[in-house]
Amino acid sequence: MGCTENAFEHDAKVDDNAPPDAPSKTDIIMEDASLAGIGSSRSSSSVARELLFRCFTCKRVAHYQHLPRPLLFEGASTADIAEHYQSSKSWLCADCSSYRYGLEKIIAWRPYPADAVEPVRKPDELPPFKNSLPREYLVKWSGRSYRRLDWVPHMWLLSTNPSKLKNFIAGGTKVELLDEPVKDDQDAMDVDSTSALPTFEKATESRASSIKPETNTRTPSEPMPDAERRIPLPWKTVHRVLDILLWRRPDKKGVPKRKHKRTIESSDEGEDDPSAVERRMTFEKGEQPSSDFTQLVEDWEEHKKLEPDDIDMVAWAFIKWDELGYEEGE
Repeated sequence: MGCTENAFEHDAKVDDNAPPDAPSKTDIIMEDASLAGIGSSRSSSSVARELLFRCFTCKRVAHYQHLPRPLLFEGASTADIAEHYQSSKSWLCADCSSYRYGLEKIIAWRPYPADAVEPVRKPDELPPFKNSLPREYLVKWSGRSYRRLDWVPHMWLLSTNPSKLKNFIAGGTKVELLDEPVKDDQDAMDVDSTSALPTFEKATESRASSIKPETNTRTPSEPMPDAERRIPLPWKTVHRVLDILLWRRPDKKGVPKRKHKRTIESSDEGEDDPSAVERRMTFEKGEQPSSDFTQLVEDWEEHKKLEPDDIDMVAWAFIKWDELGYEEGE
């Protein structure tokens, strides 16, 4: 969410000699409207603290001024930011509003914030998953590749996928990760390597029959902040290109024949051009482009034979990844 500062301060000490019915020094005394202006004095601890934003899904709290600002809101007031998240985002934080795919697997976890410390537990004692643990989890989305993993907060998983969260905490991940993290220079798709280039096939074999790599259930794991770099490289390496979508040729006016408007959180220069917005969402956000802007290979070849020089017109590809089944294609 972006805010890691304390939302509540417990700066008052408990008086062990105080009567049981005495009000706690940490309680906030609500001001009675009938007493306003009478001149009654209140201690600084009774002054209401600033308003906070709480996400409806993950239940995390943040100061409004620390919420992520879309590009269009640069320089906007805190009130404008509050209105954006309350109305446009329906009280969802920027993270939760961006999670639009189904959860497939929980891979690992790490403390959040990075310096968060959990209570000491017995060796055989599991963390209470229903509590607000200071963690976030690396997840794989359904229909998305291992190149598009995300770290999600504990409370989001608890609110949306409690059974998978409980199973992960009790038994660990079922994804067999590498023992050592991959170096940054290795985790790249080098099309000029000596290995064979990916094959393109036009729906000549079934996409449904394939065997997943062997996986083993692990015991409850320790935090793994570098889990993204422990994903086997073949799972992020293109094995075959099964199908592609091509950018639709513009009409005489230079825009697609059918008008299309995609709702986006923010936009760069050129947002008035629908085609430019669609390309940015496709290449930067990894969103499948609309059929308003794309066409199949068969439609393309009705007017022109597809040549290698047309590679810049490829908008989207359905890929089979190395060592993974067709059902995990993207």
